[in-house]
Amino acid sequence: MNSPAQTLQPSPDYYVRALALWPRLEPPRLEHVRHDPNLMAVRISRRTTLSMEAILALLVDCHHETVSPADGR
Repeated sequence: MNSPAQTLQPSPDYYVRALALWPRLEPPRLEHVRHDPNLMAVRISRRTTLSMEAILALLVDCHHETVSPADGR
């Protein structure tokens, strides 16, 4: 039996957004964590005075689920 087709959306790519917001970041270092907003925020936090929460708020679009550093999602 065929089930209804599920639309799979690719995981968000935070790499492009991070480079747009922080153009002086080193692209090769961000490529490895491009789909993990928490790891991306850790790397960005080394280059800015913003808090982890502020970085995550800028990276994560309002259309995606909220990501908090505590729960690791």
